[in-house]
Amino acid sequence: GHPIDQAIHEAFSHLLIPIGLTILTTAFGFFSLWFTSVPALKDFGLTTGIGIFMMFLAVVFISPGLLYLIKISSSNSSSNSSRELGLNRLFLGLLHHKKKVIWIFLVLFVLSLALGSQVRVNGYLLDNLPSNHPIRADFEYFDQQFGGSNPLEIAIWTPSDEMNIFDYTVLLEIQKVENKLKDFFGEVSFISPLTVVKVLNQAQNQGSFEAFNFPTQGQYLRMKRILEREPQQFLPGVYSSERNLARISGRLPDLGSFKMGEIRRFFQEFVEAEIDPDLLHVKWTGTAYLIDRGHESVTRQMARGLGVAILLVGVVAGILFRSWRISLILLLPNIIPLIMMLAVMYLLGIELKLTTAILFSVAFGIAVDDSIHFMARLRSELGTGKSFLYSLKRTYLETGKALVLTTLILVFGFSLFLLSDFGVTFFTGLLISLALLFALAADMLLLPLLLLPIKRVWESKVKRAKVSP
Repeated sequence: GHPIDQAIHEAFSHLLIPIGLTILTTAFGFFSLWFTSVPALKDFGLTTGIGIFMMFLAVVFISPGLLYLIKISSSNSSSNSSRELGLNRLFLGLLHHKKKVIWIFLVLFVLSLALGSQVRVNGYLLDNLPSNHPIRADFEYFDQQFGGSNPLEIAIWTPSDEMNIFDYTVLLEIQKVENKLKDFFGEVSFISPLTVVKVLNQAQNQGSFEAFNFPTQGQYLRMKRILEREPQQFLPGVYSSERNLARISGRLPDLGSFKMGEIRRFFQEFVEAEIDPDLLHVKWTGTAYLIDRGHESVTRQMARGLGVAILLVGVVAGILFRSWRISLILLLPNIIPLIMMLAVMYLLGIELKLTTAILFSVAFGIAVDDSIHFMARLRSELGTGKSFLYSLKRTYLETGKALVLTTLILVFGFSLFLLSDFGVTFFTGLLISLALLFALAADMLLLPLLLLPIKRVWESKVKRAKVSP
């Protein structure tokens, strides 16, 4: 019933701070991607965060003018009253059963934490492609006919320039390495300095197939003069011209970064225990190794970045409400959905990798908006001098409608990703939608109950403010 000028002024006066805070917290969620070592993710987080701030400026400077051009009809009072009646019953139910609700969330949190802790970091080269994609068939063909599609690369070098990769004692150490790799992966064909001496041994025995093996010391002495010829006459690219650096190459099926990580740990233990460091140094390398390490390192970096974002949101909330207790209460309903999201990943068999780790920062940046809106409205209600319980109820009834509506809109939007055949797109829609629903449940059911104990704190602040001149 207010004139349009007054209505727009009051709307922006009440919403400017909460919208500014939600913009800031959402931007923090995306800026947390800057802590990763992947340039594409850094650029995505930076540009998206800047874009969010630009959107805020557009809302502030353009929306008031547009509201004068758009005819806005008054809301239906009967529908509003029915919605308020439902929220009022829910609020009263929370007050009557607050211990039960808190215990339910506590049990869910502990259970989700137990399940989520079992989610492992694991990634495959093709894990985001549909099962019927033709590229999968190509890789399966290479796995069956050529030993695998995943490259294996191990760097080997002598500790001294005076030593030679083709010294007999060094070759014996290389043979130990290859035998251990065959223990892990079965009969895999390797290309290495051993391949050279095996071919020469076969040539010295009239091409006998049985002679394609590691030579005895006598057989090695017979081929030594040949080995001392042109440095890279045999298998160019396998060893350096100085003959102090070489590599072991092969092909493996894609076993996943988790299993390969375990194999590499066992292999490293073997190298430290069995390989003489005075004769040979060994290091796993190659493209597949870097991809597997990338899944682990990016996941750790994402967790660190998310932690920084949560800390920044807590600091901003603490400064705004001048209470670190309120800041912790604000963060709790937004951390619980992330833990529950981890539990869902475990139950559905979804593993942490580059494409799923990023979803936690996005989900937190979006989900924390609801709590910010709730707390900002509560702060505004308390500023009018009303009692704490009345202000909490009015905040619940007024803000609750907006939280439900915005969450449903976001969930319906992200649910469109469920129609995709690509794993990363499908899981983005599924996990973020679930995280938003979990966050809505936490804000509507848990957050009001967590705020009840600070009633005395707030009332004492009000009394001190009245006493002070």
